[in-house]
This record gives sequence, structure tokens and C-alpha cells, in this order.
Amino acid sequence: MDNKEKCRYLNQYRIMHIEIDQITKELQRWQDLATRISPSYSDMPHGGGSDKVQTAAVEVAELTDKLNQKLHQAIMVQENIKKLLESLDDIKLRQLMFYRYINGMRWEEIAVRMDFNYRWVLRLHRKVLNQISEQAIESHIKTVIQL
Repeated sequence: MDNKEKCRYLNQYRIMHIEIDQITKELQRWQDLATRISPSYSDMPHGGGSDKVQTAAVEVAELTDKLNQKLHQAIMVQENIKKLLESLDDIKLRQLMFYRYINGMRWEEIAVRMDFNYRWVLRLHRKVLNQISEQAIESHIKTVIQL
């Protein structure tokens, strides 16, 4: 496993957050739509308002299920990535990786926050990636798959 693959694995933490945010926004949009639609209770023929309510309710239920599944998956992935990073011995290297992969900070921000040179931050990152063993990542991935 090369360093690009390790980065891809570590980036899953932020990707999961983005996916959850997207599902949440879509769910909110459907919930708003469902509350704006009011069913008509007359004997007169109408344009299918109750169909709209039913469609919105079904969509809300499906998105809620999808969101719950994604949240469960995200929690497992995120916990495993955190455990992997917490296993690093050097506190500065651990801090750098948390800033990048948990907090989503850019390299420039990390350099300023840690009071390091930009290039030094990149070198430290490469050093950490080299320290993270392929076996450690694979064991974390297996844990997620089993759940």
C-alpha cells in the first residue's frame, strides 16, 4: 500500500462528513416540502395533493433510513481512523494528522498553527505515512467491514 492509498483511506473521515451533510440537506428539503403540502379533504376531484404528500413522506422515510445507515458507517470508519492516528507515538505527528484528516485543515493552516515551515509540515506528513503500516490500516478496514 503506497502513501496515496493511505491518504485515500484517511480522507474517508472527511468524505463521510460531506456525504452525511448532503443527505441531511436533502432530507431537510423533503421535510420542508412535506410540511408545505396540505392534503385536501373534499369530495371534489383535485390535482393529486395527497399523492404529493405521500411521495414526500416516502422520500423522507427513505432518506431517514439512508442517513441512519450512513451515520452508523461513518461512526465506525471515523472511530477506526481516530484509533489509528492515536496509535502514533509522537504527539506532534499525531497532532499534524488530526489537523489534516480529522479537522480538514489545509497544509498552510497546519504550518501556521504548529509554527512550522510549510515544507517541513509536508515532510512530517510523509514521515507519518511511512510509519503507518499497511497491516494497521488493513486491520482497521477489517474491523469496519465486520460491523
